[in-house]
Amino acid sequence: MFYVSQKIVGGTMQSKLIVTASADSKTALYTFDAPYGMQSATFTPDNRAIAFLLTRNRATNVWKLPLSGTEPVPVTKFTSGEMFAFAWSGDGKQLAFSRGQRKTDVILLSNFR
Repeated sequence: MFYVSQKIVGGTMQSKLIVTASADSKTALYTFDAPYGMQSATFTPDNRAIAFLLTRNRATNVWKLPLSGTEPVPVTKFTSGEMFAFAWSGDGKQLAFSRGQRKTDVILLSNFR
């Protein structure tokens, strides 16, 4: 089990990713700085890392944060577009994801009474 703790320190938001052994545990096994914008975090199938979506330079990719304490590393390396969801196969050898671009239409109404 893990959760994100956020607090404002000196006018700056600080996020910590805290990993515990079970939902009722009060003791943190690991504590990491959570990357700003981290979404959809989940354990990898081997339970050695936390995988999550992160958008940088207008591209969303799947990243892994190893529980060993090393820096987060990208799993996918798209240079554009958004990723909306991902899931690992049971053995962790395959990754499924949905990605694309959000589009919205804007309509300008004038002389509307």
